Amino acid sequence: MTEIARAESRGKDTIRRTLRADALKLVERSGARARETQAEHHRAIARATRLGLPMREIAQAAHVTHGTIRAITNRLASRDADSDVAVDAVDQRPPEEEPAEPREYHEPQEPWRGPADNY
Repeated sequence: MTEIARAESRGKDTIRRTLRADALKLVERSGARARETQAEHHRAIARATRLGLPMREIAQAAHVTHGTIRAITNRLASRDADSDVAVDAVDQRPPEEEPAEPREYHEPQEPWRGPADNY
């Protein structure tokens, strides 16, 4: 019985050594993609705030709280203030994608409230 347990342990160690490099490469690649995606998301948030959109509207679109949006914009602003080179690549996009008219902001409605609840 002891020999079976030892053989099983050796097999697990061999498999672990064999798969280690592939598993770590996968973790590294997925981490890089996650960082890229997060940076792109933060750039989109920064652009929306520079366009003057309300933080609550941006937060609603991002499915986060407006405090999270404020924290992201503050972090990006402090990082930009610390850098020597001001790169404004966030506002660069092709002219055909620019909205024709500014969007009008509407306060979110509460679907559970009716006209009778307003008095």
